[in-house]
Amino acid sequence: MRNFKKLIITLLGITALAISLSGCSGTQQAASEENTANTGSDGQLIKIRFSPYNTMASTGVLFGVEKGIFKDAGVELEMTNITDKVAALISDSIDMADYNTSQSIVALSNGAPVTPVSSMWRTKGAWHIVVGNDIHNVADLKGKKISSGTARSGQELTIREWLQQNGLDPDKDVELIATETQVAYANLENNQSSAIIVTQPYATKAEEAGIGHTLTTGWKVVPKFHTGLILTSNTFKEKNPEAVRRFLQGYYNSYVYAKNHVDEFIAFAAKKYNVPEETMRKAVHSEFEVWDNDLKINLDNIKATQELQMKWKFQQNYVDISQKIDSSFLPESYTYNK
Repeated sequence: MRNFKKLIITLLGITALAISLSGCSGTQQAASEENTANTGSDGQLIKIRFSPYNTMASTGVLFGVEKGIFKDAGVELEMTNITDKVAALISDSIDMADYNTSQSIVALSNGAPVTPVSSMWRTKGAWHIVVGNDIHNVADLKGKKISSGTARSGQELTIREWLQQNGLDPDKDVELIATETQVAYANLENNQSSAIIVTQPYATKAEEAGIGHTLTTGWKVVPKFHTGLILTSNTFKEKNPEAVRRFLQGYYNSYVYAKNHVDEFIAFAAKKYNVPEETMRKAVHSEFEVWDNDLKINLDNIKATQELQMKWKFQQNYVDISQKIDSSFLPESYTYNK
């Protein structure tokens, strides 16, 4: 009986303490509202190490950091440029990365413990095939040199498809030269290549400089070729699911805001690439049709991508990656509150 009375007294004491503390909860909540409004739901920033593309493909991420959009989603983003992103994910050197779909498929087929959690903000090949002023059609390229992008990449595949679609054999009728974008631009400028495949703003720069003109774009040549995924390691996803969720929310918010405030984004990108705003405006608007902000992974396009890679022997066998994808972290809506 005595023990029972002691238990009742103890429980009454705890209840009284809870009631007294509840009177403070409204004040505590109000005090933290400003913090929570600019961070995650718990008011704390999660640090995420992210490796972005060093091209226009990731400029929206930099813009989102500049605007505080990632912080609004509860993320402190630390960025570092790494070439072998899969190795960096596996070794815990980074937490998340954007990566080309082709190499992601190869990594997954080799058993790499990484997970695609979303597509990038655009997934069609935002490449521009720019030719010298003496080239008027594809037939004019016979016997010429073409800077075809990184070897065995989506750029090279696009060039090969484009040539074949127009009656040229990419292995016999032209000379393909593997080059990065800046080298390709210099090759066109110095008449070392008759055609190049480049990202923006280099295509617009070439036209404004009078050294070439765009004949077509990657998304017109291979409209179903999937070009970009967001990856994380299996370990990071399992240990930090909230971090993955917050990152994708910040990523989505950044690109939606950028598209809805395109003049602001253009000014930011122009400064980053050290080009006039009007040049960047032309560059951004030339790709507006493929800026879809749809992070869902389109498995039909993944399959079409692999079929093209097998056709050109960039990949040996088809890989079903549907079971390796985790779409549970995708944002449901736009949440940036400014």
